Amino acid sequence: MTNAPISLITTIFNEIASIQTFLDSYRHQYRYADEFIIVDGGSTDGTIETISAYTKTHPELNIRLIVAPECSRAYTPAPIARGRNLAIKNANNEFIAVTDAGCILDPNWLARITSPLDQADVVAGWYRYNAISPFQRRYARLMEPSAENVNPMTILPSSRSIAFRKKCWQEVGGYPELSYSGEDTMFDINLHRAGYKFAFEPQALVFWTPPLTLMEALKKHRWYSYGDGQLHLRKRLHLMRIVCLLMPFCLLIDPRKRQDFIFAYTILCAQIFGFLAGFISSLGRRSKMSGENLNYTH
Repeated sequence: MTNAPISLITTIFNEIASIQTFLDSYRHQYRYADEFIIVDGGSTDGTIETISAYTKTHPELNIRLIVAPECSRAYTPAPIARGRNLAIKNANNEFIAVTDAGCILDPNWLARITSPLDQADVVAGWYRYNAISPFQRRYARLMEPSAENVNPMTILPSSRSIAFRKKCWQEVGGYPELSYSGEDTMFDINLHRAGYKFAFEPQALVFWTPPLTLMEALKKHRWYSYGDGQLHLRKRLHLMRIVCLLMPFCLLIDPRKRQDFIFAYTILCAQIFGFLAGFISSLGRRSKMSGENLNYTH
C-alpha cells in the first residue's frame, strides 16, 4: 500500500440529487486523499452551496472546490474532459485518483485504487450497479460487466474508478477535449500506447446508479456511442453491432440477451445510431487512435 500523498479529483454539474450521498460515501472512506479537488462547471441547482457547506462542516476531508463555468457545455463540447484536466493541473501530488460524483464509493475504494501505484503507473478499478427499481435491476442483468475475464494489459478503465501518476497524464496530453463522451476511453488508449504499466484492482469498487427509465437508458447509450463515433473508437465492435442489427439472431448467442431479447435489441439500436451520428459528425477530422483490441468497461 502506498503511503505517498494522493489527490482525488472529480467534476460535477447540477448534481444536487446525488451530491450529498456521494460526499457521504467519501466521508466514510478508510483513507482520505491529501486533497480532494472538485471542479464544478457552474451549477445552478444548489450543488455549489451544498459542497461549500459540507466543506465547512468537514474540514478533515480536504475538499477544494473550483467553480469554472468554462467547464460546461456552454463553452466546450468536452466539459468532463476539460474539468478533469483543470482539476489535475491544480493537483499538488503525483498520485491522482479519479471518480464521478454520481457514484457511491465503497469504504475501501481510495485505499485500494491507489495501493498498486507503488508498482504500476495506472490502476484500473471496477464498478457495480446500484440497482434499486425493477427497471434498474432489469438493466443491470443485461448490461453489468463482469470482472472475471479482464486482462490488465488491455483494459480501458472507466474514469469512475481509476488512478494514475500525474506524469502519465502530462505525457499523453491529458484527457482529450474533443467530445462529450468517450474521453476516458481515448485517454486510456493513449496511456496504453505510451507503454505505461496497468494494474487491475477489482475490489476498488464504486457503485453507479443505472438509468431509471428506458428513455434514459437509450439516451445514455446513444451518448456513449456518439463519443466513440466522434473519436473513431472501437470500430470493430460497432461493426459487429451493425451485423447484429441486420441479423438479430446473433444476439441469441449471449445468454443475457437471449433472456431479454427485445430490450437488448432496443439498446443495440441506440448504440448503433449514436455511433453513426458521431462518426458522421467527425468526417473531415481523423482520430489519432482506433482503440481496437482493448477491453472497454463502460
